[in-house]
Amino acid sequence: MGVTDKLAAFICETRYESIPADVLHQGKRLILDTIGNAIGGFSTSGAKLALKAIGKLGGTAESTVLVTSTKTSPQLAAFANMSLASALDSDDSILNIGHISHCSLYPTLALAERDGCTGRELLAAFVLAYEVGARIGRAGIAVVRRPDGKLFFGNTGVGSNWTIFAAATGAARILKLSPAKTLSTLGLAGFTASIPTGRRWNRPHWNDLKYFPYAFAAQNAVTAALLAEAGFTGDRDIFDGDARDSKANWWNMAGFPACDPESACANLGTEWVIRKAGFKPYPSCRFTHGALDGFRKIVAEQGLGAEEIQKVDIYTARTVLAFHLQHPEVSCEADCEFSMPHVIAMSALRVPVGPQWLASRYWQDPSVVSLRGKVECHVSDSANSAVTDQVVANEFVTFPYRVVVRARGSSYEASGDFALGDHDTEQTRYRDEDVIAKFRAYTEQGIAAGSVQRCIDAVMTLESHDDLRALTDCFS
Repeated sequence: MGVTDKLAAFICETRYESIPADVLHQGKRLILDTIGNAIGGFSTSGAKLALKAIGKLGGTAESTVLVTSTKTSPQLAAFANMSLASALDSDDSILNIGHISHCSLYPTLALAERDGCTGRELLAAFVLAYEVGARIGRAGIAVVRRPDGKLFFGNTGVGSNWTIFAAATGAARILKLSPAKTLSTLGLAGFTASIPTGRRWNRPHWNDLKYFPYAFAAQNAVTAALLAEAGFTGDRDIFDGDARDSKANWWNMAGFPACDPESACANLGTEWVIRKAGFKPYPSCRFTHGALDGFRKIVAEQGLGAEEIQKVDIYTARTVLAFHLQHPEVSCEADCEFSMPHVIAMSALRVPVGPQWLASRYWQDPSVVSLRGKVECHVSDSANSAVTDQVVANEFVTFPYRVVVRARGSSYEASGDFALGDHDTEQTRYRDEDVIAKFRAYTEQGIAAGSVQRCIDAVMTLESHDDLRALTDCFS
């Protein structure tokens, strides 16, 4: 069996009962988190524009669009809900892989609702979608060290286009496709994946798609699965082959400098990547989170008022400067998510963490502008070396930082290797109560107060529901 065959067999043959209890529980936590992110994302202008455009396209009323409670076709519902879920950049992540849960959930949910699936079926499909997507993303090697010691990042900078396979996996599982049709689904998804967009991950200034068109990937994946269900064929060994033999595998085509296809299948069903998923407390790029933690710790311990802060210096890996996260200028919501000075200012002013960090009233507010001007980012040679070595080894776990705050004529410091929400340490790992608290903070202005607890209950008892109405009825 080739890599593609092994993945298809895993998707089709894995029984709900064989998935470990802790993996299923992690799946529910991630589902709750990505629903909360989507409800919070409704506050953004980009998401509202996407919903407005989708509303003009019609579509059979089969699948629910979050917050609005309207129904449309599975493809359009997947597009709409993905637009909401990726709007705040508060989605879960694994550093050397990326964001996976929203791609795993919304195509899967759209078809599961249409087909009257049970909570167990949705949960199993989500977990498998996450697992397959994460493994395909991890098998692509983004950076290689050449014999002369120089790093090669590839000409495209790769990106997140592999996430279409998480979406395709969930869709194929819900449709109960045969292995042959699942192979076609993966092949069709691979052929319709976005071009690599990594080299466009830059600012100023962002647009509403930011760095990757997740919503288009979700829509394409649903279409791929429905085509395969009807008998339409796709490339059935999309992950097999070698460019040196004139038959590139998907990673070759996607612009990765190197890949390890067999790693995508290693220990399938025993080693679960989903266990390593990290949660993001802040609506901003993960590379801002460690420094944010350090800054917030200093402010809390010293009881600093925003007016007392004279300077904030952040020392970390070159990644922050390479992606221009040091820019203080903000003129759109996405700029807020990718500006270290802006999120530091939001924390200094004690704006509650959540969608309001992106609110337009703060973009040119004099107090916010003044604080953003006091933040400066610097490259730490030791942090940069640590991150580089991890990325080359394809084991990106830590993102070291040091924060120095000058206030009251004194300097206060904080440093660390991990950020709040990281799975890798007991101190940073999110507990159930942390996931639920974030959900409440992100949804309190998006849906009725009574729906918040109902949604929490529906997700955390998902396996007990014979259909999904207890969940979808909460989305208004």
